[in-house]
Amino acid sequence: MRKVFAVICVLLVSSCLSVVFGFEEVKFDSGTAFITLTRKPEKTENLLTNIAVVKANQDSTVSAHNAGQLLQSLPSIDISPIGSMGSQTTARIRNSTSDQVLVLVNGLPTKGNSLGSDNLAHLLTDNIERIEVVYGPASVLYGANSVGGVMNIITRKASSIKPSFNLG
Repeated sequence: MRKVFAVICVLLVSSCLSVVFGFEEVKFDSGTAFITLTRKPEKTENLLTNIAVVKANQDSTVSAHNAGQLLQSLPSIDISPIGSMGSQTTARIRNSTSDQVLVLVNGLPTKGNSLGSDNLAHLLTDNIERIEVVYGPASVLYGANSVGGVMNIITRKASSIKPSFNLG
């Protein structure tokens, strides 16, 4: 009996905390929300730092094939392809090194702490919905690898979950 009472008390307290501290489910609106800086959807006008969002289908006149080419239109970002198309492509934000820029895919880091810089040439724009960029240090949230800034690449949702097979 005491266990049931304890479980009911925990559920009651947790529901009260969610109402008091605003832990309720936030509806995501892709036009006005930014999730990289606060790790939850937040309106861009409520954020206090320099941010940028670029959408993969935002400008049809730009023929970007990968994430590096898509980010070239943003200010203070230096994209450095090392070689021809498809070779190593790195990004620097505000004169930081490419090792000081953290690249996330759907909120998860694409490299470890000591694996060098990320290759943006492998992330094709066909799979990208938008890229959120935080200029400047975000080491409080993401650690020491984000001294220059953070790039969060949000991928598209699958259009079909049914497997298909085509011949010819």
